[in-house]
Amino acid sequence: MSEDLLLPYRLESRAGSRAATDLEEPGTRLRLVVGGPSETAVLCSGFTLSLPVDPATRQAPHLRGAPVRGRGRGRHWWITADRTDPAVLRLECVPDEPATFDGAWSVEFEIDLAAPVGSEVARISERAAAGASALSTRTAHVPITPV
Repeated sequence: MSEDLLLPYRLESRAGSRAATDLEEPGTRLRLVVGGPSETAVLCSGFTLSLPVDPATRQAPHLRGAPVRGRGRGRHWWITADRTDPAVLRLECVPDEPATFDGAWSVEFEIDLAAPVGSEVARISERAAAGASALSTRTAHVPITPV
């Protein structure tokens, strides 16, 4: 079931990737931006990005997160890839401490894939809370915008 996510997510894609091994298949570079202008502070303990991929492509993605500075911003985000389902790449993104998104900052991730993404949408499941609410999990589909 899809619910509204508490945080804003922007996912962009472009052809070309450091992970590509075939010159005829340039791969995909994704840029995921989490956070940004918001009316309510949101506490986030992590999120999962699920991308449909070609099951024949077994190469692991190249992952990079922009450094995050300042207390309450998660400081360091850990990213782990899961290919248990060969048709889905799951990226678990977890800060070393819960991050409070107050609308004044965002975190950016760069993901290089060896092949094109198999859809125009990705699924995001966030573990977050607004205000004094308890952390809960929300899931929704987010469009992948070509740039």
